[in-house]
Amino acid sequence: MPAFRLFFVISLGITGVICYNFDRALLIFIQANSGSSDLLSFAHFLSSYGRLEWSTIITSVLILIYALLLGKREKYINLAKACFLGGLLAGIAVWPAKTILGRERPRGEGDGQLHFLKFDPTSDSVYYSLPSGHAASTMGSGVAVFLITPTLGVVLIIMSILTGWSRVKLNEHWPSDVIAGWLIGMACGYWIFKKIRKAY
Repeated sequence: MPAFRLFFVISLGITGVICYNFDRALLIFIQANSGSSDLLSFAHFLSSYGRLEWSTIITSVLILIYALLLGKREKYINLAKACFLGGLLAGIAVWPAKTILGRERPRGEGDGQLHFLKFDPTSDSVYYSLPSGHAASTMGSGVAVFLITPTLGVVLIIMSILTGWSRVKLNEHWPSDVIAGWLIGMACGYWIFKKIRKAY
């Protein structure tokens, strides 16, 4: 099993490097037919869902409420903790790379270049592309939950994949930004799962 996980992470890493070299072509491919208002509305909905307060905090609260209404409270309380901590840790973990790398978003004037050490997210938010925080936090929650309850976790992972697509569709991230975010989310979700598993 550890060998499989290592292979999976290496495969995703290689995929990310390939995507980085073909970001422009992949961006254009994903943004094809972006004139459809229904598709853009769906992308905006997914992008809003991908914010930490919705995909992580609200989802955790809903699981917690469910736990309080059921007899299996301990399991679902642990599930709510895993969801919250996995997403929160992943959301925080992207910021050192965002700040150090300072990659320009597709909506910027450049072509995704790196502008190192941009410290002001208010005025320099265009330089906070790599990695995607939406992709990281949604995947962090999804993986942590999946490792405890696969049925619900699959739903959250699918939502993370769709959220990543929406961020590229809306010209906020390059495809490689999203893959990097997913990798960070997977690592954080797995780490949180291990910590919570030790507690029960």
